[in-house]
Amino acid sequence: MTDSISTIQLQAVPAAEMPKFQEILASNGLPTDDLSQPHLWFFSYQDGVRIGTLGLEHYGSIGFLRSLSILPEFHARGLGKQVVNQLIADREALGLAERYLMTTDAEGFFSNLGFQRVERSAVPENIKQTQQFSSICPSSAVVMKL
Repeated sequence: MTDSISTIQLQAVPAAEMPKFQEILASNGLPTDDLSQPHLWFFSYQDGVRIGTLGLEHYGSIGFLRSLSILPEFHARGLGKQVVNQLIADREALGLAERYLMTTDAEGFFSNLGFQRVERSAVPENIKQTQQFSSICPSSAVVMKL
């Protein structure tokens, strides 16, 4: 049984904790090269306990989800799904009409959350110009849209 979604909180990463954020990403094989850009970086918590990370680049009404990571001791509890659902709910309140992401190994996971595979050419120009899209993620990465 998974834990209730109501217990998931997203908190902005304070500048002093960016090294810890980067450490968590690196330990999960996620890129850390372009985190200095002014986007939204979050630690995710359940009942006050840090369980992972998540990022969102904002481009008007378009969001680019990235840096989802659940700490190993919290794997296999359905928390990744709850964290993404919480971000989607929070960002819908801010008027995000479209959400994109790129993945090399989690297409099935994100498909189960409603994301659908799209062609790279269908991605808005402002996302295509990001370092994440243009050079950090391999060209073989799957692009998905919610």
